Amino acid sequence: MQKRFRAFICQDGLERQTYVSHGQCIYENVIGVDAAIPCLNNYLLAFEHLATDGVHDWRSTLCCAHRRKELCTDALALDNCGPEARQKFEVFFDQIHFGFFEMVCSFGEELDPKSDQCVKAFPNADQEPRGLKSKSYISKMLYRFFPFNYVPMDKRHKYQSKLNQTLN
Repeated sequence: MQKRFRAFICQDGLERQTYVSHGQCIYENVIGVDAAIPCLNNYLLAFEHLATDGVHDWRSTLCCAHRRKELCTDALALDNCGPEARQKFEVFFDQIHFGFFEMVCSFGEELDPKSDQCVKAFPNADQEPRGLKSKSYISKMLYRFFPFNYVPMDKRHKYQSKLNQTLN
């Protein structure tokens, strides 16, 4: 998976060209917009939660957070950029994690973000990500990757209802 990711980033292959052709739309409508703040901040919080609280049920925490992020960003990508862009964004996101979620998480009904299992496993969404002060190396890496970086609480709540509508 690391070789595939390196090839994707460093070589000018067809998969990369296809992703890049959708890159501006993805940036403008998925990762570079305020509407994505709840999707991505909640995702960062899950990694921080694991690093600081020593969560016993790490699989549920990560897989529920990943599924929640996926539903949220998928909707933004599909609505604004189309099905091919949505698919390429998910492939890219999976490659950033070296296929971890593909290997560990099965997205059955038990991992529905609204399920009791996920509600219990997910950290308090009212917290703010610690960004570069996080104890989670993954959270720090993602924090640097996403252009919004740290987003204040008042701006996050502005889009929380849209996230809730997406998940319902």
